[in-house]
Amino acid sequence: VKRTAAVIQNRCIRFRIRCHIQIQDKDNPHHISIRFSSLKDLDHVKALLLGPGLQVRAVDSRPFPEGLRQYETRAQAIEAAGEKEVLPLSDAGSETFLVVESSPILTGDDVRDCAVFRDGNPLLYSVDCRLRPGGAARLEAWTSANINRYLAVVLNRKAMSVGYVIAPISLNIEASGIFGRQQAQELANIFESGNLPAPFDILHEEISP
Repeated sequence: VKRTAAVIQNRCIRFRIRCHIQIQDKDNPHHISIRFSSLKDLDHVKALLLGPGLQVRAVDSRPFPEGLRQYETRAQAIEAAGEKEVLPLSDAGSETFLVVESSPILTGDDVRDCAVFRDGNPLLYSVDCRLRPGGAARLEAWTSANINRYLAVVLNRKAMSVGYVIAPISLNIEASGIFGRQQAQELANIFESGNLPAPFDILHEEISP
């Protein structure tokens, strides 16, 4: 619970949102109260503060040069998944579904520094993140043994981008897609803030005048 409160507070600071976060009394030790003030859209603020965070997952697909295995419907992906997981992938306005390994290779807790840069097109941006030593070693070991396998960069349980392994990767990860500058900077802030350590439910919310 303390770790969850700390991650949310970190995101408040990064997004310049005025927040007051309090762990409830001993009768409700797993409840957190969050009060915030922002001119941003309410649902957008909740997505920024309460999203699970970043993961890098191996995709269940034949290696490149075979095409990425995608499913048109969630039902088709679930039928093929077995004990693996199904995640949506949005690409140029259309949505398909991927089957991914249950355990992530990396999470936001493995990230330390992220930078936003133009991705060829002056209107599109990508996010590049350096890794902490443990995450870097884990990614290098996996990619060394899985050349041409597909990897998905996942945010809040949605695949943002997918690429295949050309060579061992050890220093950084990159998220690329149809991102404007503001969206890319928001992604960088979420990546750097770390992941929420456990799922949660919103029990009550209200808007003060």
